[in-house]
Amino acid sequence: MRLWQKTGLVALIVVLAAGATLWWLPARWALPWLQRSLPGLRLQQVAGTLWNGRAGHVLADDGEVLGRAQWRLSRMALLGRSQLWLDVTGSRLDLRGEVRRLVDDEVEWRNVAARLDLAVLSDPKRRLLPLRLRGELALRTSRVLLQGGWPRDGEVVLVWRNAALKTRFGDVSLGHLDAQMTAQDGIVHAQWHATEDSPLRARGTLAASPLGWRAQAELQARADAPLLQRWLASLGRPDASGILHLERHGGLAAAPLPEKAAP
Repeated sequence: MRLWQKTGLVALIVVLAAGATLWWLPARWALPWLQRSLPGLRLQQVAGTLWNGRAGHVLADDGEVLGRAQWRLSRMALLGRSQLWLDVTGSRLDLRGEVRRLVDDEVEWRNVAARLDLAVLSDPKRRLLPLRLRGELALRTSRVLLQGGWPRDGEVVLVWRNAALKTRFGDVSLGHLDAQMTAQDGIVHAQWHATEDSPLRARGTLAASPLGWRAQAELQARADAPLLQRWLASLGRPDASGILHLERHGGLAAAPLPEKAAP
């Protein structure tokens, strides 16, 4: 056999072996990429391949099992174009969507639908939020771009169902709250309101950037709700029509508030 034929055969064998190796890479090779896409969560009982994998346990940082996960990674990742389809399912957390890593600190999420039991964030063992919240938060977005974990561009719809807040007066029911959030060039603007069937009549706006935030709200109890009324009274004095006006801000610099939503 001529030398060039032997060389070509060896090259073909090497290419086929490399391709087979890449095709059957174990799922654990995807863990570093997945962990960066799911901050604060850990995956265990990982099986499958790099391209089609699953995790039997999705864990919070304290070890609580929140659900299980499946993913499908595009083979275009071999060319540096990482695109992942992710599906996390559990009693306290659901998340479905596509995620692409654009540069080191930029991640783009598309066609996302998520649901989270807020007790996960406000559990005393974690206290990821300054307030102890109850209820279920649902999120939908067709596209949002995150830079360093902060929304840079995109729109998100949020729904807080069976909203409640743990206070020194007890658990205060707020009803159902809807919000729309828009991010542009790293500045986040949001408008929110309580639905008509909620015990709380409320609307508000929020502006935030990595440097600071500013929020304002108008709150009023709709009916006889002693705990809700006591909590509102602890926040300030209402005006002559019974509406409590709040404005809060923090950080080094806050973005200007958007125009108020219509009643």
